[in-house]
This record gives sequence, C-alpha cells and structure tokens, in this order.
Amino acid sequence: MVPWNWNWRTQRLKRRQWIFFLGLTIGKPANPQPVSYQPFWPLIADGVILGIISLFGYSRERFTVHEDSHVESWPFRQVPNMKLGIWTFLGAEVIFFGVLMGAYFFVRTAAPTWPIPGTVFEIRNGFAMTLVLLTSSLTAIMALASARAGNRDGVIVSLAGTLALGAAFLYIKAGEWFTLGGSDVFKNYPLPATSYFITTGTHGVHVFAGMCMAVYLLANAVKGKYVSGDHVTLEHFGLYWHFVDIVWVFLFPLFYLI
Repeated sequence: MVPWNWNWRTQRLKRRQWIFFLGLTIGKPANPQPVSYQPFWPLIADGVILGIISLFGYSRERFTVHEDSHVESWPFRQVPNMKLGIWTFLGAEVIFFGVLMGAYFFVRTAAPTWPIPGTVFEIRNGFAMTLVLLTSSLTAIMALASARAGNRDGVIVSLAGTLALGAAFLYIKAGEWFTLGGSDVFKNYPLPATSYFITTGTHGVHVFAGMCMAVYLLANAVKGKYVSGDHVTLEHFGLYWHFVDIVWVFLFPLFYLI
C-alpha cells in the first residue's frame, strides 16, 4: 500500500531534463533521408552536438532520490547509484540498437536486391575497424588495471591508446562514408545504403561520445586522479566502451560478411 502522504515529487531526478534532451538527440538521425540525395550533414552535426551536451549532463547526474520512510526499501540499495544508472542507460541502449538491427532485418528481407559481400562495403575496411575497436577495449581494461595498481603513467598511456584507437576507427569509417557517399550506392542500392548509413552513423556517434569521455578522463589522469582508490569512473567508462565494441561485433558481419 502507498501511504496517503506519499510525495511523488520527491522521487524525480534532480536533472531529469538531460534525459529529455538525450531523447531529442536519439530522434535526430531518423529525420534525414539520404535516398532523396539532399544534404543532411548539418542536421547530423546538430544531433551530435546536442548528444554530447546531453551525455555530459547525464554523466553528472548522481541519481539521488528522497524516499518516504514508510515504504519498502529500495531493492538495489547495495548497488552504487552511479553504477545502477550506467547499467540502466546501457539497457536502454541495447533496446535502441536492437530496434536498429530489427529495422536492418526488415529492410534486408524487403529489399529487392542486396549487394554481394565485398562489392560495396569493403571487407578489409570492416575487418580493420573491428581489429582496432577490439584492441581499444584491451587498452581500456589496461587503464583500469593500472589505476587499481596505482600506476599513473599506465593509466595515461592506456587512455591515450584508447583515444587514438577510437580516432583510428572513426578515420577509417569516415573515409568509407565519403567514398560511398560520392558513388552511386544510393541509386543502385537505396535501401541497403540507407540502412548502412543510419546504423553505422549512429554507432559512430557513440564512438565519438566515448572519445570525448576518454579526453576528460585523460585530463584527470594527468592530474593524478584514479590511482588513489577512486578508479570507479574508469570502470564506468569501460562498461560503456565495451558496449560500443560489442555493438560493432554484430554490425560488422551484418553489413560486410552476409
């Protein structure tokens, strides 16, 4: 039973507006329609900027609530609020990318033609990006391990390596995007090309967001943070970065091998 004096307003997050802005950002990439051959990069840039601002604000949310003393206790009391927030966010991201992959399968079955693997989306590029991104997960793990060991230099080198590998991934992906954008791929394969650009573009935005986090963490590591037992932030970053890698492990075979 809910007590008669239950105050629902006390259960709201302090900065819940960040969730609203994040929702607006998720809706941004769905508006462009590449099939019409109209330039849509300004709209994507707008979505990327809004997404970075939203993720920054969301990362600063402490997820604190004021519970009434007459109700049952919070079932996740033993889980730190920030870690629970990260897992909740990643759960929402799983649903989001699940929808994108579901749309891929729908388009794949409905498209009259689909490019033969290796003819449009080059397998070597996909393999290179997969290798780079998986290696970046290793450096992210090394950063956390170095922090736990109190090795400041190890944290800095590992985070710098993660950042560099993320930049290498986006460099290869950007080259592929511009190459395909200047070809007749939209004319010859409109549905596959649209699915490819929306799905990989959304994933690329997540990689870029992770790189922004890595820059922030690297700046703090240079100041000597994360080596005195306060390495939980690196753990949260690792959870997000590994999720981004796992998503690409699914996208690589869908677009390049099948």
